[in-house]
Amino acid sequence: MAFPSATSTATLEQLFSLGNQHMAAGDMPAAVAAYRAALKLDPAQPAVHGNLAMALDEAGDTAAAENHYRQALTLEPGEAQLWINYGVMQLTRKRLDAAEAALRQALALEPGAPSALSNLGVLLANQYRDDEAEHCYREVLRHHPGHRNAAYNLAYLLLRQGRMEEGWLRLEQRDRHGQLAERLASQLPCPRWQ
Repeated sequence: MAFPSATSTATLEQLFSLGNQHMAAGDMPAAVAAYRAALKLDPAQPAVHGNLAMALDEAGDTAAAENHYRQALTLEPGEAQLWINYGVMQLTRKRLDAAEAALRQALALEPGAPSALSNLGVLLANQYRDDEAEHCYREVLRHHPGHRNAAYNLAYLLLRQGRMEEGWLRLEQRDRHGQLAERLASQLPCPRWQ
């Protein structure tokens, strides 16, 4: 894989940008290679460590991802998004105590952060801490009414509790398939299921 020459500060930016492009395209091996090349130029870049951690996690190397998240958080402990990403990784790995601590740290840094609240709601709902989970989802929706994940997760929580009227109403408001539903609407000569 060819990278821009490593001769200037701009090169670090080019490698970071290249890594971001590869990650957006879903090419995690190329993204990992670009971020690692950037870190060879300057290993004290928290954003590069954070994005490398995301790419490694997506590629299935969770041990290396955790290492890079920890480095990023050491370099920039006040960055809420790093704590959110680290918390989500921990949640996915079923490390619930670590996930909750990370998400609450993100909220301490950025109160009301919708992604942190929504993911904390997922964690709490998985532990059957339903009142706390519901509070998280409703707080997100109060400030961000179009937040799809919080709306869907609140609907699921309400239905699980037997609160059918609001649960079904919220579930009906979902748009889980977005553009796919729009494309299929022209091909399916029937109304959407309700």
